Amino acid sequence: MPYRWSGTFAAALCTALALLTAPACNDKQASQPATQSSGVVKASPAEFVERAARIGTPEPVPATPSPSGDDATEVEDDPYIPPVRIVAEPETGGAPLTLNLSVDIDETISGIAYTWDFGDGTPRGHGRSVTHTFWHAGEYTVGITARGHNADDSDETTITVEEQAFDLDIQADPDVGSAPLHVQFDAVIDEDLPGPLSFQWDFGDGSRDMQRETNHTYRNAGEYVAVLTVTNPQGQWAQRDIHIQVDPPDPN
Repeated sequence: MPYRWSGTFAAALCTALALLTAPACNDKQASQPATQSSGVVKASPAEFVERAARIGTPEPVPATPSPSGDDATEVEDDPYIPPVRIVAEPETGGAPLTLNLSVDIDETISGIAYTWDFGDGTPRGHGRSVTHTFWHAGEYTVGITARGHNADDSDETTITVEEQAFDLDIQADPDVGSAPLHVQFDAVIDEDLPGPLSFQWDFGDGSRDMQRETNHTYRNAGEYVAVLTVTNPQGQWAQRDIHIQVDPPDPN
């Protein structure tokens, strides 16, 4: 009567019996397939050996197919980017005007690309903060575009570049009189301007000077235009003129 086992214990015991009773296991037994009766597995010695070899080997887990069609879900970042605002320092000044431009946003988020359009035909800038120089007077529209996280935002601001960089005036005492007329000149300018400043006087009669305060004598009658030009190290400048009236000498 053949042996009947079940479960892992049966497989292990069968392996041992197959080794001990190998001569008794004829070809007919080895070729007979396993049968099942009343829930108990009946197997040949050859099958016992095969099952014993699989003891301790984990059963493969079938792969779960990826969802497709209506069951597939695509995960994306929420389309959001904080509002951007341009900060320009200064917003106006004389040519050439150098600006420090930066982006003020409500919160800092990585992965945002910034592109600047300076409105003067020069190549675009990149980065959250840039420096740019406007070389000529005029009004320029500076724009910033921020892109990232499936969204974008932009802002614009107007930059005014003046022909002259700072206020300047001339004091002349006297500005009218008989020849020879001795005139004291002085430049009236903001004392807080960064320097050093360069002064160039043209008195209108061929004479020149390079002092902030100077004097000049007009020896011949006539109307003269004295011109003062002031320049700073950045190349910005301002210019003013004043009329000097020199009358003929007093006959007395």
